[in-house]
Amino acid sequence: MMGGAPGDEMLRYVQHRLNQLGYDCGRADGLRGPKTRSCIASFQRDKDLAVTGMIDPPTLRRMHGD
Repeated sequence: MMGGAPGDEMLRYVQHRLNQLGYDCGRADGLRGPKTRSCIASFQRDKDLAVTGMIDPPTLRRMHGD
C-alpha cells in the first residue's frame, strides 16, 4: 500500500487527481485524513474496486485510466 506520511508526494498526487476527477478531497496536502479516505473509498466504489479507502495498485491504475 502507498503511504500517507506527512507531506507524502504520492498521496498529494492522489488528492490532486481525485479533485480533478470531481471528488472533493480538499487541499492536496499529502496528509491522509478522513476526507481523503472518504474520497478514495468513493472513487473505489464508483469504479467497482475493493473499497478500502487506501491507495493500492488497482486504484492507482484506474485513476490513470480515467
